[in-house]
Amino acid sequence: MVVRTVILSLLALLISDHLMAGASEYQLIQPTRNNSGAVLHSKTGRAHLETPGGSRKSLALRRDERLTTLAEVGSGWITAGIREKSSRRELVLMSISNSRVDRLDSPAGQSARYRLNPTLLGNDSRLEGLAWLEGPDIKSLSVRLAFFQESSWSNPVEVPRPTKGSQSGLSATLLADGSWLLVWAAFDGTDDDIFYSQVIGDLVTRARRVTANNRVPDVMPSILASDSGALLAWSQLEDGDYRIKISRFDGSAWSGARTHGPPGSLRAQLSLQDNQVSLVYREAWPRSWTVSELGLSGRAQRRANFAVASDDRPIIAQSSGGTVVLRWAGAQPSEAAWKSVP
Repeated sequence: MVVRTVILSLLALLISDHLMAGASEYQLIQPTRNNSGAVLHSKTGRAHLETPGGSRKSLALRRDERLTTLAEVGSGWITAGIREKSSRRELVLMSISNSRVDRLDSPAGQSARYRLNPTLLGNDSRLEGLAWLEGPDIKSLSVRLAFFQESSWSNPVEVPRPTKGSQSGLSATLLADGSWLLVWAAFDGTDDDIFYSQVIGDLVTRARRVTANNRVPDVMPSILASDSGALLAWSQLEDGDYRIKISRFDGSAWSGARTHGPPGSLRAQLSLQDNQVSLVYREAWPRSWTVSELGLSGRAQRRANFAVASDDRPIIAQSSGGTVVLRWAGAQPSEAAWKSVP
């Protein structure tokens, strides 16, 4: 019962950004692969895109809409989020360039009340597709995806559910070979495990486990493509506390999990900026945020800790020389010194 309670509380945390009631504060969002330095400032009913030099572009949102993700595509960006209507939640998408902002249609065929966790797939030139979670309620979500072809969406495809329980924490990336890699947590009646599926052309592979059926929760995955495959970070319950785990995908299999961070580490997020892979995560005791620079194997090379109690996820504002700067919405940036990891 304790494990189930922990799982439900983490599921609520995973979807809280998408259930928008009472979400009055701005959230800072960067693309996972961030070459432009753009930052999306988003809250319910309002958003603007900030680019280097302080330029701001306002995005016209309805009062029941909130943008939750941003991706670089070609010379602009695609952003996606949720519209909370009285009877259901729908996806919202926008295209942003230097000269204009356009609304995009979302994939047709919504068959259930909830659509959540939109995850954009794109390359250096264009939007490739979209993955999301869909279901009649937040405890019965499954993974869906659609391809973006010639300015329109294909019919949505449902990834066969590996377990009878709900899916959560969807993350996705576009690999160097052009295939997609989707990862998520799935509840099997006892605990959550991390599953993945690869999308190769029109083929969607069956969902397979990243983590063994270990009877402890594995939650909150974050995936990032690399030249040789991908890195995956998530949180696993270990001896009563969550620890960050990192595994590398080589195109066909996953490496053994590497433990990262102290007990009480969770909410891991991978990103690539200035050709450097970074991992930002929350530490529970004492309450703080940590950013690590990782090598291609997933091993930490150096690390910086920020004694900031805010639960809002920060973004990496700057990393140069011996220091790194994190930034929170509505607060002054904070600077910390890098420390080498033995």
